[in-house]
Amino acid sequence: MHFLPCINNIVKNNSGVELKKGEFFMNGITTIIKKELYRVFGDRKLIFSLFILPIVLVIGIMYLSSSLVGNMQNDIETHIASVYVENAPQSFLDYVTASGANVQIFSLEADELEEKKA
Repeated sequence: MHFLPCINNIVKNNSGVELKKGEFFMNGITTIIKKELYRVFGDRKLIFSLFILPIVLVIGIMYLSSSLVGNMQNDIETHIASVYVENAPQSFLDYVTASGANVQIFSLEADELEEKKA
């Protein structure tokens, strides 16, 4: 590669001052970084879209998700299940009542079950 010997030698920048090989490239990188930072901090729209908008969006998404999870948890705690049981023995109904579960049990006989299905 023909450009590698040029990198290893001493190079001159535009002002004519001799720089070593690493200084030349670091000078270019710092120039690019300075230009980009001036461009970012000089434009109000960029400041808003890079720094303020992401913070607002993260806070909004976290508030929304916590609100939805809280509503879901409340729905789960207040839900009363309706269970239809065919030919259930009285001991089963007593056991479920004694357990304190939020369950509403409907005990049906075989002929009542067909009426409920229809």
